[in-house]
Parts: sequence; structure tokens; C-alpha cells
Amino acid sequence: MAKAKAKTRVKAAKKKSTRPKKAALRPKTATAAAKSKRPTVKKKAAPKKKAAPKKRTAMKKAAPEKRLETVLVTGAAGCVGHFVIEELLSQGYAVVATDLPGSPFPEANEHLTIKAGDLSDQAFTASLAEGVDHIINTAAIVDVGLPYEKQAPVNLDAVKTLYQAGQAGVAKRFIHFSSGSIYAESNRPIDESDLIDPGNDYERTKVDSEHYLFSRPRTKNPAVTIIRPALIYGPRGKVLMAAVAPLAPMLRDISPYFIRLDGGPKTNMVHGKDVARVAVFLLKKTKSHGEVYNVADDDPIPFTAFFNVACEAYGLKAVGPAIPYPPLTLVRLAKPLISNDEIFKGINMIAGSLWDRIRRRYGLTEDLRFNLSKEMTAYGTTSVIFNNNKIKDLGFNFLYPDFRSGWANTLEWYKDHRWVPTPEEMA
Repeated sequence: MAKAKAKTRVKAAKKKSTRPKKAALRPKTATAAAKSKRPTVKKKAAPKKKAAPKKRTAMKKAAPEKRLETVLVTGAAGCVGHFVIEELLSQGYAVVATDLPGSPFPEANEHLTIKAGDLSDQAFTASLAEGVDHIINTAAIVDVGLPYEKQAPVNLDAVKTLYQAGQAGVAKRFIHFSSGSIYAESNRPIDESDLIDPGNDYERTKVDSEHYLFSRPRTKNPAVTIIRPALIYGPRGKVLMAAVAPLAPMLRDISPYFIRLDGGPKTNMVHGKDVARVAVFLLKKTKSHGEVYNVADDDPIPFTAFFNVACEAYGLKAVGPAIPYPPLTLVRLAKPLISNDEIFKGINMIAGSLWDRIRRRYGLTEDLRFNLSKEMTAYGTTSVIFNNNKIKDLGFNFLYPDFRSGWANTLEWYKDHRWVPTPEEMA
């Protein structure tokens, strides 16, 4: 029985050995083993994308308004001062304008502040410089007949006060108007390095103001630039060459003709707008710090030609041969007599009464009076020609390079504003 069971086990074993052997399994690597032990994580469904919100048109924030540089202009109601203000405003500056109370100021606006007062008041003058970036000083008493002490409060003391107040504040530039009449006589065109020789108290105040400004430390603000203009004419002009404006209507009241003058010393003058343009032009020129500039047009002409041009511009017709200018030696000998105060008072009194009669007849304003200045005698005895190369070398170009074009502009302004009658009225 036992043997039979054994045979049965052998047969069973044999039967098992006939089955095909299964391939041996490879042992699992550590990585694989680790992976097999990781729990199965169900992937979450990706969240649905939200619709992008509609873009709103954002209101752009306004850029902060740029602060304008502010310029103080003295003598703002005068011929040059008016033009300085116009030029500054046109170039994007803010302006503080000052002159005597009751002066014909330009109309104030958001960029133009008016401060009326007297520059001989030091407290008022010092207050003007508060907060200004630049100072352009055109103010002056122009009267060669006044003594030094009467002119110095404005022509010198106010200059000192303005400069010191500007230095104590934030002022960076100080443009000061002196005078071309301070030079010594010269037989050639005068440049800025020529000798200074003031001949009257007005010129002495101008020289002293220059000396003061140039004595200040150049390393500190405000940086100084000085302008020495030739004789100035132009709209709103009331002194010096303004005497030519009533002269032609006075002659026209007698006759539509005039006799030309010929010869004489030469000089070049300057239109008020060009002087103003130079002042604003120099504000941006760092090369001008500590410098002096002559300002005169490009066309020196004989002194008598100014009379001829004024008459022709008014419509008077020249007749007959020209009257020659007296020999200069004779004129110089007669200078002490010609320059006599009583002579000038007599001429101005007689001519002034004739002009007043015309003014009343045609309903003119009282702004323009006939006043022949004694300062003009210097230009009648010797040539005074200014070399303007220095300002032109900086790149400045004159709007009125000659007296003829400049006087035509001036006369039109005088007529439009009823300072002189029109030729048609007097025909």
C-alpha cells in the first residue's frame, strides 16, 4: 500500500515537470520598489478658467505741472521793460514786474505779477527779489541834468539792494543795464574793453553800479552780466531819441517839405525790442557770466541821417540841396555853448510850446513831450560807433539791424497809440 502511494507521488511529480517553466521575475530595484509603495493619488480636475474681467479705461494721472522760472523785471513800464516782459512770457517764464505807482503796466495774468513801488525804498526793493530765479534790472533815472545824489538812490543804491536780496534768496542770474555813453572818445569802433570816461553824473552812477557788481565774488550766485546799450529808441520811448518823433509833425505843421541835412559824426543806435531780446537771450548763456556786452545795430549812420529818416518816414518830401554839417572842429569849439543848460531850456521851451499846440489840436495823449537831451551833444561832436561783434558771436541776430526799419516800426506805434498825429490828419 505504501509502495503504491509512492508511485503515485512519482507520477504526479513527473506530470508537474512536463509543464512549461515560468520566466523568473527580476528583482525590483529600489526606485521601482519605492514607486510601487506610493499611494495612488487621483488627479483633481483642473479648475475652470474664469473669464477675464473687462478692461476699464484708466484715467491717466496728470503729470505735475512744471514750475516756471520767475524773472523780476524792474523799469517794467518803460520802452525796454515792456519788451523784456513780452519776450519772457513768450519763452515760458513767469514774471514779476515793478515800476512806479501809476505807471502804464502790461495787463497782469496768471504768469505776470505786478508790484508797483519806488526802488528808492530799500525795504520794498529787497522784497521784490524773494523767490525769483533771475533779475533783469532796466530801471534808471535818465537825466543828465540831475545831480549825482538825486540819481544814485535808483541807479546805484537800488542795484546794491537788489543784488544782495537776490544773493540771500535763490536768484541765479542778474542782468544789469548800464549805458554805452560811459566810454571815452575813440577814433575807431568801441568794444567792451575800451577805456571808461564818464562825463556827467548820470554816467557816473552807471559806472559805480558796474564797479559794485563786478566787485562781488564770481563764485556765488547771482551771476552778473552787464549790457551797455547805444541810444535806445522804440515804442513807448519818451526820452533821448523820442525827441525825433514830434519833430516831423512840427515841420509838417509848417510845410510838407523839408531840407535834408548831410554829413556829421556817425553812430549806431538800437531798437528797444532788440535790447530786450538780448537781455532774455543772455539768461541762458553761461558764457555771459561776468561779461559786458555792447548792444547796437549793424548800421552806423551820420547823425544828420536820423533827422532825414524820421522826416521821410512821416511822408515829408526832401527839396533843394542838402545842408552840410558844420566842420567838426567848429562844432567842438562851440560845444561849451551848445551844452549850456540855458540853451537847452530855451530850445525845449519854444519847441515844447509848439508841440503842445499840435497835441491839443489833434487830441493826442500827453505821453510824448519834446525834450531835447543834453546827452545828445556828445553824439553831435564826435563819432560814437559801437562794435557789436561780441553779442553776435554768441549767436544773437538783430530784428532791426538798421535805424530805418526800426524807426518805421516805432512811428507806426506812436501813430496807433495817438502819441503823434497821422500825416493824413495834417494834410
